[in-house]
Amino acid sequence: MLKFTKGRWFPLILTTAILVLAAIIVLIMALFGWRFTYAPELENSWNAISSVAAWTGTIIGLSGVVASFLAVWFAIQVPKKIADRQDKIALFEKRYECFQIFEKLHVLYKQIKDKECALDELRERSKYLFGKLEWKEISKEIIMDTIEKFEYTIHQMQFLFPEVTEQDASQLYFDCQDFLISLFTNQEVQKKKKKYTNTMDSFLEKYLHAIVKSLSI
Repeated sequence: MLKFTKGRWFPLILTTAILVLAAIIVLIMALFGWRFTYAPELENSWNAISSVAAWTGTIIGLSGVVASFLAVWFAIQVPKKIADRQDKIALFEKRYECFQIFEKLHVLYKQIKDKECALDELRERSKYLFGKLEWKEISKEIIMDTIEKFEYTIHQMQFLFPEVTEQDASQLYFDCQDFLISLFTNQEVQKKKKKYTNTMDSFLEKYLHAIVKSLSI
């Protein structure tokens, strides 16, 4: 609060508020018939002067309340924005780590979606998920270890990216798991591939924009 009042924005906001309030007061007084005139032959109407003074006092009082409210509101909003930014910075590393795993699955999806790929081609396109190994070097244990890492990361998405629901994150994981296992067992490969790409279609449509936006600081 002290830093805000000493900053350049507080004097500007306060001056603007005072000028706006002065303009409002003059406008209202003008609407009630008050004018700057010089007419010494006219007698002063103290009742009229008292009435204007009463209205002016009321308006100034209300204006003071409004000005105080605005000053407090701005004083709250600035620290809040700073706190929100600090939260984003603190979460960025975890969010980006999660996003990198998700992006790997996204790349796989783009490589196999709407393409008639035989088993060997699907294996070739997906092997990068398991490091630098050739497919013949990939065992079921390696596949399950990789899937376990994906599970840990994907299930964090609902906490790191609030828009993502637990149900959709779990569905993406299970369909990815089924597809990768099918590549190893050579069972229902095309069916599992279709299910995985359909799930990713829906997931991207719902959440891709929100996920990318959450990474901005």
